[in-house]
Amino acid sequence: MKKLTASVLGFIAVFSPVEVLAGSNHSQHVDLLQAALNTGIDFKVNPPTCDRDKALGWYWANRNELVVCQQNKMVGSSQEVTWTEEDYDTLRHEVHHLVQDCMSRNNRDGHLGAVYENPIALGKSVLGDSIVSRIRYAYRDKDEHTIMMELEAFSVASMNQPLEQVSDIQTYCM
Repeated sequence: MKKLTASVLGFIAVFSPVEVLAGSNHSQHVDLLQAALNTGIDFKVNPPTCDRDKALGWYWANRNELVVCQQNKMVGSSQEVTWTEEDYDTLRHEVHHLVQDCMSRNNRDGHLGAVYENPIALGKSVLGDSIVSRIRYAYRDKDEHTIMMELEAFSVASMNQPLEQVSDIQTYCM
């Protein structure tokens, strides 16, 4: 619990009123992070592996880890910086993978399941055909199930409804 509290406080401390981006729904993202932390996930911002992997973030079930690599982090630094809309989007995307992992029969075993009835239709509706095609291309070396899970996660992140995601965590992960 001490680690969980420290992570939340670190996340919240970065956001003085001056540093919160205009138009962002910061407090809802704090609620989203708190709900994710309540599942027992280990949340990290800018661990050293961000530089090596050149990723925006990841959810790794086997390590019980959810990571955000901030858009404006300094290479070689693990210091948290002011959050951007892209960082919030990454948080929403990776939290959705956590929820997808809660959909499996064994709950949080790394086998992601769809939250929505038709992830492809959701993707086309929310993202449009062009972006769906780009996501499919980016994940072309993955199986169809993985592509569907990514389409759903990109869609949910794009919808930008952190409180709906909090509800999903409470419904499927608790």
